[in-house]
Amino acid sequence: MSGRLTASALEVPPALLAGLAEYIRAAVRAEASQTSDGDPWVAIDAHLGVTRREAAELARAGHVEGARKLGKRWRARRSACDAAIERVGIAPPPLASAGSPSTDDDQGADAVLAELGLERVAAKGKARR
Repeated sequence: MSGRLTASALEVPPALLAGLAEYIRAAVRAEASQTSDGDPWVAIDAHLGVTRREAAELARAGHVEGARKLGKRWRARRSACDAAIERVGIAPPPLASAGSPSTDDDQGADAVLAELGLERVAAKGKARR
């Protein structure tokens, strides 16, 4: 025997191909119905508010269930990331506020300056020499 496959060895009964095709269709439909359940895949670093390196460490350590590396980022289901937040104690990223650009720290600094009888002076541009 030469080790090569001949055309007759590759022939598959049509009934077997039809059954296999139906099995694949059913498996794809089942997977598609499970993935559209409102639990999307998210980038772990963005969802947890950590660096990419920290996200990789969490995923490799098994803290984020079902994590997969796609390209340069680790991704997982949103529910798995939320479970990791509870289990590991990671603080979720703060929500972006639509208010003014001043923060609580700025207001606190203004209050301290006011107690001292001072006020904030606007920053000047860089002076030329």
